Amino acid sequence: LNGKSREAVELYRKVPDTDKRKLSARFYEMVALQQQLDAPGISPSDKQQIVTDVLKLADTVKADATKALAAAQSDQEKLNSRSLLVRTTLLAADVARREQKDPKKTLELLADFEKQAEGLPNQSDLMGSVLFARVQSYMALGQNNEATQTLVSLLKAMPGGEGATIVYNLLEK
Repeated sequence: LNGKSREAVELYRKVPDTDKRKLSARFYEMVALQQQLDAPGISPSDKQQIVTDVLKLADTVKADATKALAAAQSDQEKLNSRSLLVRTTLLAADVARREQKDPKKTLELLADFEKQAEGLPNQSDLMGSVLFARVQSYMALGQNNEATQTLVSLLKAMPGGEGATIVYNLLEK
């Protein structure tokens, strides 16, 4: 969004609920809000409001994407709805882990992720992100055995030197 996430949020909010692009608009509004969380100088109260807005939108997008999936007529429509569902789940889990510091909620959100992502074109990339979030969440909960098992799964899923980089990053924390 080229540093214009605030403007983007305002534009996405103008899309009416009756517009067929509503689901995409709400998803991208959520993405733009998440980008604001990483902006320098954001006040704690603004950050908390954005977290609340992102998680509320995640619930809305997941519900609407689930309805769209049930109503989908073509394989492409089904793929688009499933993709929105998994990306929304990842975004909500990221906010729960990084902003709310809630590893339990993160793990709950990611509980059936494999089933959601099965067969998607970018499934392996998605699984790398999910396994990374799970490892960090298990570590935050002091569940080192689960973290280790998940880390082994992550390392098996990542190509070459990426696994070593992930291990290094985890050990730094």
